[in-house]
Amino acid sequence: INRPFAKHITTGLPWVAMKAGMSLDGRISYGPGMGGRITGEASGRYTHGLRNAMDAILIGIGTALIDDPSLTTRLPQTETARDPLRVVLDSRLRLPPTAKLLTGMSEAPTWIFCRLDASRAAEEKLTGAGAVIHRVPALSDGRLDCRAVMRRLGQAGVTSVLVEGGAGVHASLLRERQVDEAYLFIAPLFIGGQGTPLVAGDFHVLAGSFPRLHDVEVQQLDDDVLIHGLIG
Repeated sequence: INRPFAKHITTGLPWVAMKAGMSLDGRISYGPGMGGRITGEASGRYTHGLRNAMDAILIGIGTALIDDPSLTTRLPQTETARDPLRVVLDSRLRLPPTAKLLTGMSEAPTWIFCRLDASRAAEEKLTGAGAVIHRVPALSDGRLDCRAVMRRLGQAGVTSVLVEGGAGVHASLLRERQVDEAYLFIAPLFIGGQGTPLVAGDFHVLAGSFPRLHDVEVQQLDDDVLIHGLIG
């Protein structure tokens, strides 16, 4: 409970928790461009509890286009649910104004982070649909600078972020040492090589210092297994 507050006070940055549902062979989708839940209902309920505890949920544009999620919190009627800030990393502003993030019933705002040179016409359409656009620098390979994204969120008072994918976003944040904690939900099935891996790309730039979980906890959720730990 105190870790997000402590990190924000000392660094100005939010606490970042990585969350993913995957198969036994580490796949987070059934195939390229395919959505669909992999883990079971118990893992889903746990995820909504995590959303309820976080200030923001973050996804990449790939996940937004494939799944068209609302990123809301759905809990039993006996519990109080709140929708956190929704954040999309969308370097070229490809999110359509008709996306559920912008047309749903939730009162939670949607922030979209894009490159400095992203289309002004696309920004106007998304702003008209209710989005808030934030322009941040891009790295040499075209990816958004995740450090700049987190600094902007921290400046806005966001103390905790739940990152729900996809593979490129997970890789970028791990590579830039922005992840503090991981929740990995593993379903008892194999998907195979056509599925999307949990992390896209490699970490050779880290010179052998690969991201590693510590203080690991394992919990069974019906047929699924949750692995939780800290990173760094």
